[in-house]
Amino acid sequence: MAKHEKREPSEAALRVGRRIAWHIERVGWSQRRLARECGVSEATVSGWVNTGSIKVENLERIITALNVDAGYFWGAVVPDPPAGDADPDQGDAASAG
Repeated sequence: MAKHEKREPSEAALRVGRRIAWHIERVGWSQRRLARECGVSEATVSGWVNTGSIKVENLERIITALNVDAGYFWGAVVPDPPAGDADPDQGDAASAG
């Protein structure tokens, strides 16, 4: 792979991004609000959501800000979604019936 080529995010990384996005919505925040709470730029949060690429120290900030179990992001803990919310790993298919 050439030095400047970008690799596609892995499915595991994309899952982390989906879970971050789902929890942002769950608490009624915007990406801007999470960025402020974590001390990063909104572009950084957008990158987390879109690629799942995140440094451990930033994941720790998200865990604290969103009040979620760390294992959830790695698939070890799967909490019940709030009433009426689809599992972030299932997309809209889970709510379709």
